[in-house]
Amino acid sequence: MFYSRERQGTLAVKLIEGMKKDDRVVWEEDPQTVRRAVTRLLSECEKAEEQLRLQAEQKVSQLKRNVPAGSGEWEILVRRYLDAEYERLERFRVSLDKS
Repeated sequence: MFYSRERQGTLAVKLIEGMKKDDRVVWEEDPQTVRRAVTRLLSECEKAEEQLRLQAEQKVSQLKRNVPAGSGEWEILVRRYLDAEYERLERFRVSLDKS
């Protein structure tokens, strides 16, 4: 999921508009500061996701058998490695939450 900077800003604005309608939200910062923080977080998430994908692609390229990059098999293997990494990160997060 890669969004342009403009799309990230649009998503952040929509999120803030939704939060403004919710009476349970207590604003400790002005909405512009929150918008910038949301945009920054979206960008950081994309960078982290790209890094995970590069690691998965590297694992696939290091397999003993030669899998052509971009092939269907390549994409399936990359997705499997990504899914395994996401599961590992989720288990790590859950174990931190229990601490």
